[in-house]
This record gives sequence, structure tokens and C-alpha cells, in this order.
Amino acid sequence: MLERLERVETKIDRLGGKVESVEAKVDRMESRLGGMDTRLARLEVQFERLGDDFRTLAGNVGGKFDAILREFAEARKDSSVRFTDHENVMKDHGRRISALERDRRQ
Repeated sequence: MLERLERVETKIDRLGGKVESVEAKVDRMESRLGGMDTRLARLEVQFERLGDDFRTLAGNVGGKFDAILREFAEARKDSSVRFTDHENVMKDHGRRISALERDRRQ
């Protein structure tokens, strides 16, 4: 019976050593996770800033596209006026040439 108690005591001692080892590992993991919490918090802040930067960029790009579209609309309007003026001049030129040719024939 004494031998059995000694074996049980030895097993309990070994188990105690293993429990202490597991506790040490858990403590190390807690310290690592504590550092991870800090890192995650910083990462969240960085992602928020990145999101703000993307929103700002999208707003700026949208504004630039609007400005370009306005410039194209103005250029189209100017070109339309110029082509209309040119077309009218060419029509008038054609009429004048036709009138001159008729006058020469007569």
C-alpha cells in the first residue's frame, strides 16, 4: 500500500510540474495577446485613416472629372459655334461665286 501511495505521489508531483509548465505557457500567451491587442488597435486606426484617405481621394477625383466634363461641354459649344460660323461663311461664299459666274455669263 505504501508503494502505491508513493507512486500516486510521484504522479501527482509530475502532474504538478506539468500544470506549472502549462501555466507558464498560458502566461506567455497572455503577454503575447496583450501585445496583439495593442497592435490590432493601431491597425484599426490605420484602416480608419486609410478609409478617410480613400474617401478624400474619391472626392478629389470626382471633382476633377466634373471639371473636365465642364471643359469638354464648353469646348463642344465653342466648336459648334465655330463650325456653324464657318458653314455660314462657306454658304455665303458659294452664293457670291455663283452670282459672279452668272454676271460673267450675261
